[in-house]
Amino acid sequence: MADPFKTEVLDVVSKATGRRVLAPQRDGIAWGYAEGEDFREVQLIVSAESLAGPFRADGPSSPTLALCLAAALDGLPGPPARAAVTVTGDMPELPRWEARPSRELLQYRRSAFLLGMLSELLPERFHLTIDPEAAWAWPALTWFTIEGYRKNKGRPPGGKARLAFEIEVSSEMHSSFCAALEPIRRFQGLLPVVVHADEVTKDMSYTQAGKTGVELWVASADDRRLHLFEFGVGSKAGVGVLAEALCKLGMLIHVSEKNGHFDREAVGLAAVRRARRVAMWLTSDAYHPLVFNEEAGESAVLSWLNRALRQKSFQLGILPWGGEVADPHFRFQDRWGGGIR
Repeated sequence: MADPFKTEVLDVVSKATGRRVLAPQRDGIAWGYAEGEDFREVQLIVSAESLAGPFRADGPSSPTLALCLAAALDGLPGPPARAAVTVTGDMPELPRWEARPSRELLQYRRSAFLLGMLSELLPERFHLTIDPEAAWAWPALTWFTIEGYRKNKGRPPGGKARLAFEIEVSSEMHSSFCAALEPIRRFQGLLPVVVHADEVTKDMSYTQAGKTGVELWVASADDRRLHLFEFGVGSKAGVGVLAEALCKLGMLIHVSEKNGHFDREAVGLAAVRRARRVAMWLTSDAYHPLVFNEEAGESAVLSWLNRALRQKSFQLGILPWGGEVADPHFRFQDRWGGGIR
C-alpha cells in the first residue's frame, strides 16, 4: 500500500521545488497525511523525548519541517494546507535531589516554547496537540540572562561562531552593510536568549544556556531598528536554522513587550526594547529548499511567518553569505524578504 505522506507530500513538494525533499524517519517521529474537501494536512507525531535536543537535530527540527512542508503544499493547486503536530509521552522530569535541571529538560522546554509560539502565531496553519503538563509555561518570575553570562573568548576555530566573529570585527563588512541597507552602529556578538526562574544563575536556568543566544546583532544608527543574524554553514544549514531563529525571535518578542526582567547592563536586551522594528536575517551559504528556494527567489514558509510577525514589528529575511568562514562577505544582491521596509 502506498504511503500517502510520501506520495501526496514528499513526492509532490520535491517535484515542485526541483529538489529531493526528505523527512526524518526513526523511532519517536512518525509522519502522515490527511485531506478533505477544504483542507490538506501534514501530520507529525513526535515523542517528547525526541524534542529534547538541539534544534538542528532531526527531532527538535521536525515540527518546523512539518510547517515548511505545509507551506510548500499550500502553494500548489488544492485546498488550504496546514501542519498538525502531536506530542506523545512525558517530558523529562525535574531531578529530585539535584538543584540543577537536566540538559534534556532545558532543551525540551525550548522545543515546547517553539511549539506553543507557532500555534499562537499561526492558529489556522499550525495545530498542536500536547498534554498541558508537557506544554510551555513561563516561570512565575522570569529573568533573561545578561550578556556577561558567557564571555567572548576570542577568535573561534571555525563554524558559525567564527563566521560571526569575523563579521563583527570587519570594518569592510560594516561599510558594506551601511551602503546596502542602512546606517548602523558597530556589530556586536552575543545576545543571550536564556530564560531563568527567580534569579540569573546556572542552577536557576529554565531553558538551556551556552550556545543559545543570537551570535551577532547590530542596531541602526537611530536605534529604531535592530538586526539579528542566525547563521548557517554548509550542510548544517537545514530547517534547524529556521527553528533556532524562531525560538530566539519568540523570546525577544516577550522582551520587547516588556515582560520579564533583566540586568541594566544587558545592552542587547535593552536594544530590543528600544527598537521599533526587529529584523532576523537567516544568513547561510546554502539554504534548505523549503526555507528558501534560491532559484525561484521565494519562500512560502517565511511569507506565512512574516504576515504574522509583522503585527508584532518583527520580520524574517534572507541575507546569504559567501567566501570562507575565516573571510566571509554578505551577498546583498541576493537578499530577500522582511528585514528592511
